[in-house]
Amino acid sequence: MSALLRVEGLTVRHGATVALDDFSLTIDDDELFVLLGESGSGKTTLLRAIAGFVPPSAGRIVLGGVDIGPMPPHRRPVNTVFQSYALFPHMSVAANVAFGLRGMDRAAVRQRVAEMLALVRLEGMADRRPQQLSGGQQQRVALARGLAPRPALLLLDEPLSALDRALRAETREELVRLRRQLGTSFVLVTHDQQEALTMADRIGVMRDGRMVQVGTPMAVYERPNCRFSAEFLGAANILPVVVGAGGQAELPGLGAVRVVGGAPGAMLLALRPERLRLDGGEGGNRLNGVLQASMYGGETLTHSVLLANGAVVRVTQALHDGLTALRPIGSAATVSWAPEAGVLLPS
Repeated sequence: MSALLRVEGLTVRHGATVALDDFSLTIDDDELFVLLGESGSGKTTLLRAIAGFVPPSAGRIVLGGVDIGPMPPHRRPVNTVFQSYALFPHMSVAANVAFGLRGMDRAAVRQRVAEMLALVRLEGMADRRPQQLSGGQQQRVALARGLAPRPALLLLDEPLSALDRALRAETREELVRLRRQLGTSFVLVTHDQQEALTMADRIGVMRDGRMVQVGTPMAVYERPNCRFSAEFLGAANILPVVVGAGGQAELPGLGAVRVVGGAPGAMLLALRPERLRLDGGEGGNRLNGVLQASMYGGETLTHSVLLANGAVVRVTQALHDGLTALRPIGSAATVSWAPEAGVLLPS
């Protein structure tokens, strides 16, 4: 797979604030790349810089082997779908989709609009106004408009944030289908971890204008490279640990445990709640504690267990066969896990 987009040493400043700090990234052909990070991490600034709406202070943006930095936004082979969709309320659906098709004859425009409406499954709605559509339908019109000029790259800034939960799940699947069908690379910004995990070919976790980690959803989730990545993408119990030789380690105030990998010395042990077991797990690590709380979530039950050193760990139990009763708060509880389930991180 070849590189479509290369962002090289990009720096963007807003006055004294550095929004992107010597930022570099490569996006491949035929890829859905998701940017994930907290507010102010630089995700939207990066999209706006690629689109040409924000001038960088330093660095290059190379698309298809061409430095697009000097190009104005309307000359770049890039389109953006905004969080608000930015549809023109006085125009029909067809006119909205056709907006970026300047220079084409009318017959070609009509054909392309029909193709795009069929692609997003909105046949028969060409004459409606945006306000006559549901939120999900408006989102699909915005997608059709963004894809109509055949951009080399489509940028999506929180495109699903205005939708309710059920519609978000449905639209996630629709976006993935569209991208695979077209072979167009997408860069999508989101705060939603589930969205990132289920949609992305690769995820980039951002913090303070820099990239913290890049990888497949499974790689980033299962093997985070730092505490921020472990805690931001999913939930994680973080415990200080002193690693010794031969897979031995000491949890201060708790005792010895087995670990996999890591350099000798002080580190952090990251444990996903769903990788832990309550009162089970023969042959692994075991810590005794007291049950503080249990939260019922329909498909799961999440327990909070107070350990002997004052730390609280969360254990998530999948409820395959339903639940007959909650165990008593204050009862003794044993937390266990396999050594390979823990991830050692820099302290």
